[in-house]
Amino acid sequence: MIVFNTTFHIDETLQDEFIEYILQEFIPMSTKSGILTSARFARIYGSNKDEGLSFAMEFQVETIELLEKWNREESNYVYNLLMDKFKEKLSLWAFLLYYRLLTIKLHYLPCKKTLFKKSV
Repeated sequence: MIVFNTTFHIDETLQDEFIEYILQEFIPMSTKSGILTSARFARIYGSNKDEGLSFAMEFQVETIELLEKWNREESNYVYNLLMDKFKEKLSLWAFLLYYRLLTIKLHYLPCKKTLFKKSV
């Protein structure tokens, strides 16, 4: 599974407007084609020395090729509208997370000692 993450840093005075825009505009535009799915939006808490607030926006995508297609055909429109709206009050970073499911084999070893005494 591939997760496409964008981390946003926004001026604190724009928090409500930003959240509303993400939920009402950004997510629907980003998922319209069906390439990006399973949107998750979260506030990031940490020891931020900078003023402002940070948020993470995540989408799932099946393959790198599909994400590249989304980047070629849709991302400029979606991100340009976002940047035009919030201008210099917003900065963002995008990156990919690749999850691989691991199969773990458990080996049970015979135990020769009794853990509990048998009551009489």
